[in-house]
Amino acid sequence: MTCAAAFPFVTVSALAQTPAAPSRSLGVVTITSAQPSSLPTQIPTTLQGVTGEDIANTVNATDSEDALKYFPSLLVRKRYIGDYNHAVLSSRASGTGNSARSAVYVDGVLVSNYLGNGATYAPRWGMVTPEEIARVDVMYGPFSAAYPGNSVGAVVDYVTRMPTQLQATAKIGISHQPNALYGVSTTTKPARPALRWAARRGIGPGLST
Repeated sequence: MTCAAAFPFVTVSALAQTPAAPSRSLGVVTITSAQPSSLPTQIPTTLQGVTGEDIANTVNATDSEDALKYFPSLLVRKRYIGDYNHAVLSSRASGTGNSARSAVYVDGVLVSNYLGNGATYAPRWGMVTPEEIARVDVMYGPFSAAYPGNSVGAVVDYVTRMPTQLQATAKIGISHQPNALYGVSTTTKPARPALRWAARRGIGPGLST
């Protein structure tokens, strides 16, 4: 009986002598995060996005449409550098023959060409250069009333970045495509020069041909 009575007493005494864990005050902790998407998120559909940093590190983007190169279930029918009139957007819900079934925006401004519906009515990709892109977001399917009925296939929104200082870039892309078939010999040499300037208070438009 004596041992049984002493056992809990010893246990309580040992716990009381255990030193407290050291604590440290961290002060005010501020957690910030970038905007997850420029598109509506509280809707039952699939959203996909990529940042401008990822585009620069993983995509050899010669034109703005190249930013969509590795998006799932999305294809831009681009034939060569600077293909401004055939690079239509297609998705899993619309093919290249239904260019008017998708919508492309730059900072909320529509750049899709709805004058027709086909392979020659490409969006105005030249309105933004790869260097200007902060992020690109894609919404698959017509699940938001914020966009018109042309969003049956997909909605693509380019978000441009605001510069912190005066910036200027100049580049030129050239491709050489010889073709000799069925007695016809031709060579296509498309080129795309581009000039861009940006100041702290605004972004100058990209000039391209």
